[in-house]
Amino acid sequence: MRHHSPYLPHRIMLLIALCTLGLPATLPARELLIRDVTVVSPDRSAPKAHVDVRIRDGRIVEVAARRLAVAHASVIDGRGHFLTPGLIDGHVHLGSDGGLRDDQAESHPELLQAFHRQEPRSYLYFGFTHLVDLKQSEDFVATWQQQPVAPGLSYCKGLPFPNGYGEAFLPEPSRNRSPYLLDDPAQHEKMPADYRAAEHSVAAIVASHEHPEFIVNVKETGRILLVNYSDIENLQITTLNAARFLHDGGWDSTHRYFLTAANQSNKIAVVDSRERKMVNLVDAEKIPHPGRGANFMHPEFGPVWVTSALGSEAITLVGTDPEKHPQQAWKAVQVLKGQGGGSLFVKTHPKSQHLYVDTPLNPDPKISQTVAVFDTQKLGAGYKVLPIAEWAKLGPGPKRVVQPEYNAAGDEVWFSVWSGAKEESAIVVIDDQTLKLKKVIKGPTMITPTGKFNVHNTVKDVY
Repeated sequence: MRHHSPYLPHRIMLLIALCTLGLPATLPARELLIRDVTVVSPDRSAPKAHVDVRIRDGRIVEVAARRLAVAHASVIDGRGHFLTPGLIDGHVHLGSDGGLRDDQAESHPELLQAFHRQEPRSYLYFGFTHLVDLKQSEDFVATWQQQPVAPGLSYCKGLPFPNGYGEAFLPEPSRNRSPYLLDDPAQHEKMPADYRAAEHSVAAIVASHEHPEFIVNVKETGRILLVNYSDIENLQITTLNAARFLHDGGWDSTHRYFLTAANQSNKIAVVDSRERKMVNLVDAEKIPHPGRGANFMHPEFGPVWVTSALGSEAITLVGTDPEKHPQQAWKAVQVLKGQGGGSLFVKTHPKSQHLYVDTPLNPDPKISQTVAVFDTQKLGAGYKVLPIAEWAKLGPGPKRVVQPEYNAAGDEVWFSVWSGAKEESAIVVIDDQTLKLKKVIKGPTMITPTGKFNVHNTVKDVY
């Protein structure tokens, strides 16, 4: 589970790409003014033309739809050009042989040298201003950064599988020694004698909104790791003891508190990401499984976060407002009754009054092929059942309905109708206000759809 963090290194966030080779990539001046350019940005629904952009010491300090007057600034005429935020490629392997065979590289070293000189320029050409390499070292990064024109570069180590990709290329005595090795029970007999499987199964990773760090669930141990990456060469790791069998989770509505299910322990662990500490372990019904969970304003208890369950029909609401509702904070304030067990995801949206609960793993097709929807302001009225699979009009197959996902506007909900690889599947779109069918997306390319994520909602942690 991957999430957006506002604490990426500043140089990553503020680098820009000039999308025309005729524009210089860097200027030594402290003040740079790009005049009359068209800005294309993911936070805007359409490009904004005739904009002046002021940059000081490599940072954007002003964007204006008027003519800026900046003394002693270097000026770039942006007419006819586009200015975009720099792209980040989070998975690269730099310093390769450029497609040359060993004998070719040996007989024509000038070709390999030319490739390595061109490599950083090629990334910039296509708008990539920062790269993350999965195999290189600190020395390589230092050499890369000495080049006159190059994107920024970070490096990290991948998470190898035992005897799998990456490891399989090593001599056997050197395999499976990475501290980041992922657990594979089928490979236990081939592992070193000191291998401890419980230390190698990561269930979920999210990025903090409060600090430059990742929050990592280590499943079997019940430990939550706070991995601070402010110094990428010297990671600082804080260990919090939660409950065993950690799984998925998500943020409360303020993005300060992380709530995550320890499903086989029937607990919800609450982490204060600002203070970097455990807050509470909340009792939940059998095998809670929230996905990211869902946040809404309860008419009686204020802000709540919701999880459904694999092992029962219970839908647990946890109070999340310690300031205005301290008596309900970090407690199960209400348990709703859904269609049945076998739920994987709950979902709502700040602009909606509906809470959707799927049940794709329920053994009863009448339940696994439908979805329960509650009115969050009239919870006592119970739920309505939407016949999602029936609306899809598919052929034979289990037709399990899974993972409701809102569009960015919060007025549509998308459901996956999952069948086997050789059976017909679909995505069903409904109107959130009327709860009526809007669209069925299906065809030969729609094969076993499961997870699907709206980019805006995922980046902004809207759920």
